[in-house]
Amino acid sequence: ALQTLSPGGTLIFKLFTIFEHSTVCLLYLINHLFKEVNIYKPVTSRQGNSEVYAICLRYKDNINLDEYIPILKSMYGTELYSKTALFPLEAIPESFLKQVEECAYYFSSVQCHVINNNLQAYLMQKNIALHRDMKKIRG
Repeated sequence: ALQTLSPGGTLIFKLFTIFEHSTVCLLYLINHLFKEVNIYKPVTSRQGNSEVYAICLRYKDNINLDEYIPILKSMYGTELYSKTALFPLEAIPESFLKQVEECAYYFSSVQCHVINNNLQAYLMQKNIALHRDMKKIRG
């Protein structure tokens, strides 16, 4: 996808986890290629799943992809979640890692909240059904 973008272009792609080193490395690379990158969860996406989207705005025009593409292909091939990190941990600034951590925490806390609410609703339905059945037995 990067090879087809024009300067100033936009790239949107789906992520399922922010907790993997490959995702952190990919986000770090993308932050170098675009002037702005936002992580977003659309309202149409189920709140209980971990799906989020990276919205990359204003593709930089002075980027030579020839140096990145072979590295990406050798590290990941067609598999994004490789066992090998694209960048060593010490190459990624602490401030960037902190932003990724805050982002991951935010989306995971929203997901946990929704899952908890769903579980409570399920248990409440079971409890209501149990009381209804007990009334039938007594009645």
